[in-house]
Amino acid sequence: MSEIVVYMTILIAAAIPFFEATFAVPIAVLGGTNVFLTIISGVFGNFLTIVLVVIFSEKVRNWFIRNKESRRSRRAESIWKNFGFYGFVLFGPILLSSHVAAIAAVSFGATKTKTVLYITLSLIIWTVPLAILAYFGMDLLGLEDVRFLDRFLN
Repeated sequence: MSEIVVYMTILIAAAIPFFEATFAVPIAVLGGTNVFLTIISGVFGNFLTIVLVVIFSEKVRNWFIRNKESRRSRRAESIWKNFGFYGFVLFGPILLSSHVAAIAAVSFGATKTKTVLYITLSLIIWTVPLAILAYFGMDLLGLEDVRFLDRFLN
């Protein structure tokens, strides 16, 4: 039963904006969890909140359209034009937050389906290597004793 609690906690932690799967998953791997189950839990938790953010992003988009002449809006639009949708969603989960990137993408006119799909792919692209690095880095640095979640997993 305690193993279920650990993975549900990872799912919830990954759903928190600015913490997300890109941070929750490597921390959990360092804690001693199963890499595969941790990645699944983390990405799924982050995915659920991305869907919610995108569903309710219409209000943000309406605000952006009304305030299109503000300095901040012009700057954000400039970044969007320079990097485009794909660059924006690829680097969004690491540089900003997947939630912020999703809201901005929809605000700039990307479809909701496309935004959810590509933000989720971006999360996977960042989370899997970070989890693998955490796993092998722990072995290379001799940090096996750091596994702070072992008492819940055994």
